[in-house]
Amino acid sequence: MSKTLAIVGSNSAESINRSLTEAVLNNLGTENEILDLLTVEVPFYSAQLEALGGIPKEVTSILEQIDAHDAIVFSTPEHNGYLPAIFKNLLDWFSRADGKFLKGKPVLLLSTSPGGRAGAGALKALEGLMGYFDGDIKSTYSLPSFHQNFNKETKKIENKEERAKMESAVNAFQEAIK
Repeated sequence: MSKTLAIVGSNSAESINRSLTEAVLNNLGTENEILDLLTVEVPFYSAQLEALGGIPKEVTSILEQIDAHDAIVFSTPEHNGYLPAIFKNLLDWFSRADGKFLKGKPVLLLSTSPGGRAGAGALKALEGLMGYFDGDIKSTYSLPSFHQNFNKETKKIENKEERAKMESAVNAFQEAIK
C-alpha cells in the first residue's frame, strides 16, 4: 500500500485546510500521515543562520519523513494572496537542504478559504514552486466558501458539485500512486 504524507501549511489549531486535507485523505485509500505545522518549530530562514548552524534538525527530520513516503499532499491557506509565512519558511529551509527534495514524487495540491477564491493565489504560488522542488503535480483541488460547502461534523464536502471536483482530483492522484 502506498504511503502518503500530507503537509498542512497552517499554524492554526482551527485550520480549515486541515479539515479539507483530512476529508481528502479519507478518500485516498492509502496509508496516510499528516504533518501539522502547528507542532513544528523552525527558525525563520536566513543565510547567516544557516552559515552559523546549518540546517535545523527539525527540517532534516521532516525531509526524512518526505523521503519515507510515496506521495505528498500539500494543503495551503492563503494569507494576503500568498502562502502563509510559516509554510513559505519551511519550504525555504527544504530548498536549502535539498533543492529537489520531492525527488519526482507525485503531488496533490489543496487549498480552501472562507471566500469564493478558495486560496487561488496561494495555490498558484505553490504550483509554481513544485517544478523547482522536483514535485510531479498529479492534481489540484481548491474548495471555495469553506463554511458553506463543508460540514465540520461529518467532515465531508456537502456541496455535490464540489464533492465531485474533489473526487475527480483524488482519482487522478490515486491513478498516479498505484
